[in-house]
Amino acid sequence: MLDDHARVCEPPGVLAVVALGTLVVVITLLFPALLQLFEDSGAEPPFILALVRDVRQLLAASGPVLILSLVAMALLVGMSLRRWRLRAQAEPLIDRLPIIGTIRHKMTVALVTRTLGTLLANGVPLPDALAMAAAASPSGKVQAAMLAARQAVNEGKGLAATLRNSAALPAAAVRLAAIGEETGKLDAMLLRASRIFQRDADQAVDRALTLLAPLTTVFVGLLVGGLILSVMQAILSVNSLAVQ
Repeated sequence: MLDDHARVCEPPGVLAVVALGTLVVVITLLFPALLQLFEDSGAEPPFILALVRDVRQLLAASGPVLILSLVAMALLVGMSLRRWRLRAQAEPLIDRLPIIGTIRHKMTVALVTRTLGTLLANGVPLPDALAMAAAASPSGKVQAAMLAARQAVNEGKGLAATLRNSAALPAAAVRLAAIGEETGKLDAMLLRASRIFQRDADQAVDRALTLLAPLTTVFVGLLVGGLILSVMQAILSVNSLAVQ
């Protein structure tokens, strides 16, 4: 499985590195030399060169302030998302994302069922295992469902029925939990559910990376093509200055 992920992830990663390396080389080596030619002649450089010049001047003048501002914003967003209310508001938006939401939910289900099944297999009582599984869940909705199931189990109710009413876990996971309760093999069925949803999550990641490869290729092509056109425009402009 790891080899499959490495094979799928390699093309987008390599293309991203190529794009970043091309961008760095052109901006740090080629563009400054072309800018110097226009500055020596006193002519106005093309738009892309002027933009690079302005960005470099901005970073030179206020680079530390911009970096500190970005770091502060990232810390603020991270701290805000850790708060229960804000996380609860952000989770529905994330879950609605076409690919990311599906992968996140499958991974959460795999994590919770694996944690719960492993704890039960090692002799941990079901209410305590539900509390620990809730603590391990990255999803507030699933965490609330685990805590509600813990309360229901303490009241003598069934786990599968409570999870079915909460609708926090997929129907397949609830059916496996129900089979486990009926056969007395709840831990084994939960671990089976974990393997199923982990496999589905891995396949979804593979499909997403497969789609990402051609998109990355198009982006790199546009980036390199745009840089080549900008460089050619600047070179032609320099030649016209030399003729004048």
